[in-house]
Amino acid sequence: MALENAKETIYIEDWWLSPELFLRRPPHTNQDWRLDHVLKRRAEAGVKIFVIVYREVEVWGIVMRMADIS
Repeated sequence: MALENAKETIYIEDWWLSPELFLRRPPHTNQDWRLDHVLKRRAEAGVKIFVIVYREVEVWGIVMRMADIS
């Protein structure tokens, strides 16, 4: 997995992000593969981690209205 193999930097950009996201299934046997656990391991190994979470309310409202129409 790319995140686990990162040596210098990890960049994550998303409009919604849950640190409790499991990167491998099933969750009950893969607790080490929860996003926050992976990022913590990499940070402890000296990898720099940058996370940008953004929210564009106007665009989200348009998407939701379009979903209601279809």
